[in-house]
Amino acid sequence: MHEIVCRIPSGFIEEKKYVIDIISEFTGLKFTVETCTEDYEFIMPNGKKIVFRDSFFGGLGRKNTYIDRELIPDGIKIFNCGLCENMPVIYGNDSFYDNDTHIELGIDIFGSIFFMLSRWEEVAVKDRDDHGRFPGQLSFAAGHGFIRRPVVDENILLLKKLINKLDPSVKFKEYEPKVYVTSDVDSFDKFMRGKTLKMFAGHLLKRCNPFMFASDLFKYGAKLLGVKDPYDKFGRICSIAGKFGTKPVFFILAAPEGPYNDGWFTKLEKDTAVFRELAEKGAGIGLHYGYFSLLSENNIRGEKFELEKKYSLTSEKGRAHFLQFDVGGSYDVLVRSGIKEDYTMGYSRYTGFRCGTGRTFRPWDFSRKCAHEIIEHPLIVMDTTLYAHGKMKKDQITSEIEYYLNISRKFSTDLTILIHNSSPAFVFEAIEKVKNNLTDK
Repeated sequence: MHEIVCRIPSGFIEEKKYVIDIISEFTGLKFTVETCTEDYEFIMPNGKKIVFRDSFFGGLGRKNTYIDRELIPDGIKIFNCGLCENMPVIYGNDSFYDNDTHIELGIDIFGSIFFMLSRWEEVAVKDRDDHGRFPGQLSFAAGHGFIRRPVVDENILLLKKLINKLDPSVKFKEYEPKVYVTSDVDSFDKFMRGKTLKMFAGHLLKRCNPFMFASDLFKYGAKLLGVKDPYDKFGRICSIAGKFGTKPVFFILAAPEGPYNDGWFTKLEKDTAVFRELAEKGAGIGLHYGYFSLLSENNIRGEKFELEKKYSLTSEKGRAHFLQFDVGGSYDVLVRSGIKEDYTMGYSRYTGFRCGTGRTFRPWDFSRKCAHEIIEHPLIVMDTTLYAHGKMKKDQITSEIEYYLNISRKFSTDLTILIHNSSPAFVFEAIEKVKNNLTDK
């Protein structure tokens, strides 16, 4: 089969080729890339043609940068054409023309895909929260109500349907979406020596919560009688991952004691056998970058070294504590620190698609104008987002995860879930209730 010819307008060629590479990776198609003077063209092997507007890059004129808050759209349009339903249009318009040999759309799929994957809005918008994070509520996707939709995958699915409408001979790579179950081990034990008395005092004096005091006192007594520590949920997490046909990844907080870190990794020994055994059974062991390691290569290198030494393994996966991240600088630090796969890119207070997809991809390098040498696994659902920030009950948590499982199947995108080993029992019960009968496409 002949390759599809993709013609791209001049200007910001590297960014446009990055989008072509993403489309190629997600679909399995090969493209012959040519330049043209106006708008994007996909020319089928049979000669028929699809045209998309070059609204974003083409509208920059003589500007040599797109990292400008003023270039973030004021709103979205909704596109329907029979091949997609109520799809958000970030750049371009909702026009559509079809004469069976030539399809022309006002949508700018290149500008839209690049906007979501590169996260350039997070560089353009300088606001940060108390933990140095880009606030999810300021994101364009959250502000315009489509954070729960994988718009990158939606744009690519529309392209696939248009291609097959014009040329049914074109075949795409089959992709079976995966569910990645991950866990951040912020604390290994709930009742840690030297910390338990302080915790009980905090329940009464700081939190003024006698119920929590009584509940934890009961659990502490049970542990003294031989019951497992409440945070010993590692086997349970493995079982949940197995339900979805995958192995879990545990991210270990190896930073020394300090703000937002109880320092358990440097004080305990019993965790060594636990995580070595989990690794032998196929679980991934990654680094949970410390709270002050957001842009510190020395910190991440040191934490990674201690983790690998203690567990006698090589660790090349990671996720930031508190989901701290800076798309303009963190990837360079991670690459230099020996991290090859990052799992951070999600929002602490929103479930959904921060990057517009759940699929793994290589993030955009703004300084070198190419893809980074690291793989991003976007985080879609975090348990604390549901029960702590969202105040969801057990059945609501189950329904929320089932929603994303259906979205995963519908748009052939992956679903990465974060379950803390320290989460309440009802969270585990809710996830274990999830039905794995996903909606057919």
